This record gives sequence, C-alpha cells and structure tokens, in this order.
Amino acid sequence: MSLPALRRRPWRVAAAALAVVATLGVAACGGDDDEPVLAETTDMTVTDTSADPTVEAPPAEVTITNDDAGNQIVDIPVVDRGLAFVADEVTVEAGTVTLRSVNPQGLPHNIAIDAPDPVEGEVVQDGAVSEITVDLEPGTYEFYCSVPGHRQGGMKGTLTVE
Repeated sequence: MSLPALRRRPWRVAAAALAVVATLGVAACGGDDDEPVLAETTDMTVTDTSADPTVEAPPAEVTITNDDAGNQIVDIPVVDRGLAFVADEVTVEAGTVTLRSVNPQGLPHNIAIDAPDPVEGEVVQDGAVSEITVDLEPGTYEFYCSVPGHRQGGMKGTLTVE
C-alpha cells in the first residue's frame, strides 16, 4: 500500500498497530499466580478462569470438645458457598450437647434441631456463630438450618446420639 493510500485510511494503520500491541500484550501475560488467568472465547469475550466457581476450598472439620462440666460442644461449620454444613453425619454421646455453627457466608444461616423440642439458634452471617444447647437421649436426630427453604434445599444432617 502506498503512502498516499495510508494517509487516506489512517484507521487501518491504527487497527494494525492495535492488533500488534494486543498480540504482544497477551503473549507477555500469564504465569504470575497473583494475576487472573484470562482466556479468550470465540465470541471475543474475556473470561476469568483463574478461580473455577465449582471448586470450593477444603471445608473446615467438625470438632467435638468438652466444656468444664463435661458437656459436649460440637462445631459444625457452614460450607463456604451453598446450602450445606461441612458434615451431614455427626455422632455424639447422650447428655447435654451444644451445637455451634460458624457461618462464613454473607447468606444468613443458623443451626436448629427438633428434639426433644424444636430449638433454633440465632440466624447469623459473615463469620458469626449460631449456637444451641440441648439435652439429648440416645437416638437419631436431624440438625438443619431453619431459614425458610434451606432445610428443603438440603442444608441438614443426621446427629446420632449414643
């Protein structure tokens, strides 16, 4: 293309220069763990693939400790995302049991149990703790989140008391 033709079509020069810069910029990216990894799709949108939304961090563990009086304290945290506790089966000894549930989510949750009478902990979010204390005889009970729709959505588990 001749110089007069370039002067009449400056947008072609700008487009070609932009394409070169974009190509070099993409080639120079990547590898730094602090930066999101970007992938170009066929519709020319850019998608962040550095954090797969279907992969969660490993859940916290259920812990069972005893207070000074020998009563059991059972910590059953809420998962980082979704309607679930980190465990859906927990076994404890009969007696006074405190169920505690840390909720790391911005979505409100609590912990509740229907035995021997319904008991519901405070609805909490953002790292707060919901807690209930109940006297339990041997048997099988269901613990759950009493926020409407959460229990039905699968946010429940089985508490076996021996």
